[in-house]
Amino acid sequence: NMSKNEILFYVNGEKHIVNNPEPDQSLITYLRDQGLKGTKLGCGEGGCGACTVLLQQFEFGEIINRAVNSCLYPLCGMHNKHVITVEGIGSYETMLHPIQKRIAQFNGSQCGFCTPGIVMSLYALMRNKKNPTIQEIEGCLDGNLCRCTGYRPILEAARTFACGKDNCCKKEKDVTTKPKAKICPSSGLPCKCGDNSEVEEGEQKEEEAFPTQPIFPPELRKTSLPPQKITGTRSHWYTPRTQDEFLDLLVECKKQGRACRIYNGATELAIEINVLGRDYPALISTRALPDYYKVEPTKDGKYLSVGASSSLTKLILKIKELTKIHAKEGRPEAIKNLTAALNNLKYFASTPIRNVATIGGNVCTASPISDLNPVWAAVGAIAVIQNGPTRKIRRVPMNEFFVGYRKTVIESDEVLLAVEIPMNTTNKHVVQSYKQARRREDDIAIVNGCISFEFETDELKVVKEASIVYGGMWITPRICKTAMEFIKSKEFSNENFTKMITLILDDCPLDKDAPGGMSEYRRALTVSFFTKFYHYVELQRNSIKEEMKSAVVEEERPMSVGTQNFEIEPRGTSVGKPLNHRTAHVQVTGEAVYVDDIPAYPNELHGYLVLSNVGHGTIESIDASEALKVEGVVDFITHKDIPGSNKWASVGIYDAEVMKSESVTATGQIIGLIVAKDRLIARHASKLVKVNISEKPGIYTIKEAIEANSFFDGKKEIRKGNPEEAFKKCDYVKEGHMFVGGQEHFYLEPNAALAVPQENHEMLVISSTQALTHTQHVIADTLGVPMNKIVSKVKRIGGGFGGKESQSIPFAAVTAVAAKKLKKPVRLVVDRQQDMASSGQRHPFYGEYKVGFNKDGSIEALSIKIYNNGGYSIDLSLAVNERAVFHIDNSYNIPNLHVLGRVCKTNLPSNTAFRGFGGPQGMMITEHIVDHVASSLNLTAENIRQKNLYVENDETHFGQKLVDCHLPRLWKDVMSISEFEKRQQAIDEFNKNNKYRKRGLATVPTKFGIAFTALFLNQGGALVHVYTDGSVLLTHGGTEMGQGLHTKLIQVAATTLGVPTDTVFIAETSTDKVPNTSATAASVGSDLYGMAVQNACVQLNDRLASLKKELGTEEGSLDDWKKLISRAYFDRINLSAQGFYATPGLSMDWETGRGNPFAYFSFGVACSEVEIDCLTGDHVVLRSDIVMDVGASLNPWIDIGQIEGAFTQGYGLFMLEELVRADNDHKWIRPSGRTLTTGPGNYKIPSFNDVPLEFNVHLLPNAPNKRAVQSSKAIGEPPLFLASSIFFAAKNAIRAYRPSSTDFLTLHSPLTCERIRMGCVDNITSAVTESEEQNMNYQTKASY
Repeated sequence: NMSKNEILFYVNGEKHIVNNPEPDQSLITYLRDQGLKGTKLGCGEGGCGACTVLLQQFEFGEIINRAVNSCLYPLCGMHNKHVITVEGIGSYETMLHPIQKRIAQFNGSQCGFCTPGIVMSLYALMRNKKNPTIQEIEGCLDGNLCRCTGYRPILEAARTFACGKDNCCKKEKDVTTKPKAKICPSSGLPCKCGDNSEVEEGEQKEEEAFPTQPIFPPELRKTSLPPQKITGTRSHWYTPRTQDEFLDLLVECKKQGRACRIYNGATELAIEINVLGRDYPALISTRALPDYYKVEPTKDGKYLSVGASSSLTKLILKIKELTKIHAKEGRPEAIKNLTAALNNLKYFASTPIRNVATIGGNVCTASPISDLNPVWAAVGAIAVIQNGPTRKIRRVPMNEFFVGYRKTVIESDEVLLAVEIPMNTTNKHVVQSYKQARRREDDIAIVNGCISFEFETDELKVVKEASIVYGGMWITPRICKTAMEFIKSKEFSNENFTKMITLILDDCPLDKDAPGGMSEYRRALTVSFFTKFYHYVELQRNSIKEEMKSAVVEEERPMSVGTQNFEIEPRGTSVGKPLNHRTAHVQVTGEAVYVDDIPAYPNELHGYLVLSNVGHGTIESIDASEALKVEGVVDFITHKDIPGSNKWASVGIYDAEVMKSESVTATGQIIGLIVAKDRLIARHASKLVKVNISEKPGIYTIKEAIEANSFFDGKKEIRKGNPEEAFKKCDYVKEGHMFVGGQEHFYLEPNAALAVPQENHEMLVISSTQALTHTQHVIADTLGVPMNKIVSKVKRIGGGFGGKESQSIPFAAVTAVAAKKLKKPVRLVVDRQQDMASSGQRHPFYGEYKVGFNKDGSIEALSIKIYNNGGYSIDLSLAVNERAVFHIDNSYNIPNLHVLGRVCKTNLPSNTAFRGFGGPQGMMITEHIVDHVASSLNLTAENIRQKNLYVENDETHFGQKLVDCHLPRLWKDVMSISEFEKRQQAIDEFNKNNKYRKRGLATVPTKFGIAFTALFLNQGGALVHVYTDGSVLLTHGGTEMGQGLHTKLIQVAATTLGVPTDTVFIAETSTDKVPNTSATAASVGSDLYGMAVQNACVQLNDRLASLKKELGTEEGSLDDWKKLISRAYFDRINLSAQGFYATPGLSMDWETGRGNPFAYFSFGVACSEVEIDCLTGDHVVLRSDIVMDVGASLNPWIDIGQIEGAFTQGYGLFMLEELVRADNDHKWIRPSGRTLTTGPGNYKIPSFNDVPLEFNVHLLPNAPNKRAVQSSKAIGEPPLFLASSIFFAAKNAIRAYRPSSTDFLTLHSPLTCERIRMGCVDNITSAVTESEEQNMNYQTKASY
């Protein structure tokens, strides 16, 4: 007896009835409002997977299990369904599910924000398939992202559930820590498959127990339709019961002029509503119309009819079923069209998207880059359409279906019933589909296409019919009519193939400033795909040359494997032991608390930002009147509401405003904050605020800033020797330049803040920040109160990487202003898109150099100017530039070196700290110079690198002596471990035998200085309490953001006090416990706070020393420790200690350019091998070997996790991630200065599929570091630059394809698929460029 506005569903086995659900509300909002905070909101686009849940539904007589993105899935679509969240499968309070347990055991959770979504993706697979294959396991994670781990430990944990020949226990891997054990690569545990392996006692594990799992509720097996109409605040939800009712509704909406949308999977529509802020008064579901969900052959068997509401997963399963049937019947050729569709479907979005996205939605959205529409148009598919007023059905060929940008032949009172795909191909048909994107998994296409030829005979010579269709080349699928007409009735010979290249290019013109950019590359892809097709036809004819097979033969990606090699060096009870992250068990269950997981306070309000959308201009007016009329809106906060100062600074230069007052100097600046009773209302109302800005010309790139002489004050310059004189004596002198692109932090947890007013002008602010004291300081200034009235704290943050060092602060300050004015708690969770548009990124860099060197490869002189793009305010840009200046030598002793660094002032969001802090950009330019030297001498870059490596007691260009310089040892180890010479010979042979696929190999070192370059920041405090039961509470000034800082400091405290690790606990970081904290940055968290913790524990030990002696306390004995503490309490001994540490010996004199700015250096060397597809620019990392100097590791597992995570982030920086903005190179984006790449849809970080196929990490043994806590070394930033080995390996592969030339090949970073393809010069690139000079030296358009 459901009411009209009521839906019923189950959550984790419990019934939920929701009255008056909002049609535009997503499932995740409801779940989190119910206290199920394990489901995380990471992006709102279904692009990160943090929100993944399992959706169960009784459909066609069976229970269907689907992983879905709850940030997209509509709450109104939940009727009669069962959702299982991460809380429903296991809890640390009771029992972990084996998936949760193994991810924790394998160190697959660092910051933990992404972990629940990953757990649920695996859980959904296992609910569908008890014994999945490794390929299925890796495939099910295609919709999940992780920014911390580098993916390897997650994959290893996941593979323990796989079955199959590739997962056999008998495939051993060596583990140096337990020489007696044979380790199963499937489980990571000692082998127990019956091969009589030796296993250490106590290691044999019993079969894991499963906690009780939610069953599918029996009530939901009964058919129950949702209400016919749900009336919401902003829109209505309709579920028509019959086709006539559905059509009548469409007709009525058209008559009334109401915008209506059919709402099923909502994978596109939810983004339009949630991200783009569009309103649709009528949302119509076809849930009650079963014909829309049918996927079956037509009665005559000539077509596969796919109902418009059928999911893409359902289509995939049907194609696989038909493939088996036709193979059994001996006629597999009949479904070539379906096979072509399947080829693109497997890379279509992600598993959770495919599970709910519908064929009708994809077709009718009419995206120019749809992966399927070119296939349907090429293979002769039919759209079946019904007219509402007449009820007539018409069948339209898909090559006539698309009539404009996101427009089809369907009228607003018509509906797509089905798509019919021909199943009548023969051996005379050849059908192939193609797609090229920035990333293989879950990425929209740059260009895709389908080519279908029917030949006169089975010999595949004379073409009878041809269809060539491309997506991404026009506002509709581009049909190459001229080329198609030309080849009809002609032989598909090499001569005619060559002619068709010109015709296809004529059919696919693109303006230089066409939307989407990359015009030359996109045109090159069209004929590259056709080249692949031609060679595929040759393969079918058995006439292909062996070397040409590389154009068409694509092997299935094998299982990625890896080793982690280290020696355990225990010190005391805990330090040096490989321990899991101390809170991994609560992270894998979703019970770890982040800012937005904190339960709501009474009367809490929610904020939503209003940002500038112009790069430079004057604010003429702000009108929030319409927004304030919205029911539930409380206020609109602007700079006028700030009781204190509106100015704030990162490093003492107050050149930024908390909220803009008179003018804007970049897009994404905070204009104000809508405050409302809930976040949905605030978001809706924010779109109604009218901000009138008169636009002015702006400066957006480094080149524009140099031309305009637009710099911040404070250039940095160091001179060693006399480069100008040295140039005169060098055998060779070369000049050049390089750009290094920026990078988005893409921490999985967006910025968030919760401000709670207290009595007497006090304020509690909990925010996602790396800099608690700085946050406290700015908020105090903003509110006009002393710092002792502000408590700034956080338990953990979901990743930071420098992005929350300073740019998180304005978000917290705005929230605090609202809370103070309204005298109520206010919560702000920044949308992913607003976060990326507002908070700045890694600095783009540009270097101009002159280098002198001799015939033997010794680099004698270098003069270089480096520039970074600082954005509109100085923020941390001077310090970033300073570190780049310090690291411009990378690992090389250059006797004569002059470096000058400048910070460009532009109209971009203020660029900020990011892991490496300018070091990687400076070192990258230097490695480019090394490559230039090697190319000029016709030597390998490895020769030059080894020749010029620093050795012990060498001095850097700023005069700091290198102590414990392990670079030569590291280099030797990597070259040996990687079998460099042997593999280089194999690569040479491979390249000789494969025309269109080439491989490259490169080894690159790194040297990274450890300390804040701002001297005063090199200090840290800690507070240690010992309670009467012996338990230890540790507090320090650092933020836990996944890097394992808390875990390491717990180990330091445990070892220093001589107690078991579990005795020590860290609750949170708070400024009322440890004051005056430095930001957790510069890789020095463990160094500073580890020494402070040790200092506090030593104080306690000193107080307890005589008592220990008297009692005979045994180190590591918990019972003895408890007796000691009990006695100490009764003896009135102070059991609390405050520790402090300031790094000694640091100095830098910029007048002389000499000093010791770093406590020590971390070193590492990596070797990587890459294979590229020379026709498309696609690549795969075949293998990476890393040897890293971590001193005597505090925790090898934590350190290896940091190495792998940093390396993967560096891979993104140098190969994949590209920021695109509205500048002169991208005139198709407007308004000027706008960042296009503001979400996972447009910005691609590495995914599971990008892990090196073989990933080996070695920690350098016997290399203690006397200058840090417990002889350890910093690890957060140093490994990142080693990923440049992938860049240079890919560059070597490009060289192997290019014609031999004496000219040096300049390639800028990142080395994207576009740059790889256009660097592989051939007749195709020549055809799409304007001159041979441009062809040989092609440079892509970029936002630097």
